[in-house]
Order: sequence, then C-alpha cells, then structure tokens
Amino acid sequence: MKNTRIALLVMVVMAVAVNALAFSPAAGDPGFEFYDMANKMSTGAIGTTVGLGGMAMAAFFLFKQQVLPAVGAAMGGMAIAKSGSMMTGLGSNF
Repeated sequence: MKNTRIALLVMVVMAVAVNALAFSPAAGDPGFEFYDMANKMSTGAIGTTVGLGGMAMAAFFLFKQQVLPAVGAAMGGMAIAKSGSMMTGLGSNF
C-alpha cells in the first residue's frame, strides 16, 4: 500500500512538472512582454553578472567556513549564469 502511494505521488509530481516546464507564452499573450524581458535579462549580461556575484558570495561563505550557505549560493549562481543553455536544453525536449 505504501509503495502504491509513493508511485502515485511520483507520477503526479512528474505530470505537474512537465506541464510547468512546457510553458512559454506566444507573442500575443498578455504575459509575453514580461516573459521576454525576464528571458533576455537572465540570458544576457545581467544574468551573467548576477551568476558571477553568486559565485563570489559562495567563495565568501566558504572563507567564513559556512558550507551550507556556500553550496546554495554556488548552485544559484551557476543556475543563473547558465540559464540560457538550460532554457535551450529544456526547449529542445518539448
């Protein structure tokens, strides 16, 4: 019974995640301007600068020997810095 519940939960989470990742508004949609602006900011110079800032913050946390915040800052910085290639990779899946 417990395995069935876990399997059902995993299937529901995966179905929701697939629908969430497949969202990108078309040119006439109301939220397209916001989506386009956020996409350009995250993949351009601003996204790279913020990503490098996150990596620098991770280094600062490591110097203070705070490992857990350093890991979070490094992962966030890498995700923002590489958001353009991540969007391209996710877009090719759909």
